[in-house]
Amino acid sequence: MDCFDAAEEQVARGDYAGWSSGETTCLQRLVAADCASKAWALDGDHQSSEAAARYQSRVIEGCGADLTERVRAAFEAWL
Repeated sequence: MDCFDAAEEQVARGDYAGWSSGETTCLQRLVAADCASKAWALDGDHQSSEAAARYQSRVIEGCGADLTERVRAAFEAWL
C-alpha cells in the first residue's frame, strides 16, 4: 500500500461529519505528503529531503482555503 492509499484509508476511518469534501481531501493530501516525505528522507539524501520539503509546500499551497483550523488540528494530532 502506498502513501496515498494509506492516507485515504486513514481519513476514511475518521469522523468528519460537517466537514466539506475539500477539507477531507486536503487532510488526506497532507497525510499522504507527510508519509511520502518521511519515506524520501530515509535515505539521508540531501536532495531527497529538499524535494520532500518542496512537495509538502505544494500540497499546503494546493489546499488553499480548505486548510482550515480543524484540518490543521486533525493533521497535527496524527503526527
